[in-house]
Amino acid sequence: MKRVDNAVFGTITSFQHKQFTNTPPIFDLAHDGVDYAKVSADVPADARATADNFKDQIINGTLTLPANIS
Repeated sequence: MKRVDNAVFGTITSFQHKQFTNTPPIFDLAHDGVDYAKVSADVPADARATADNFKDQIINGTLTLPANIS
């Protein structure tokens, strides 16, 4: 899911602290710009653990995704 709430909050906060620039910020997994929904109690714990492991690998660079995903 796209975390537009974090993008908007970060933009407003940077403006309030006079740190806003016209350089586009990065909103990826490492910067809480995207994530996966974790609200369903129907998802088994081992599946969540696997997803979290993949997320961590993407953030730390040990798992890279293809540049062109269709």
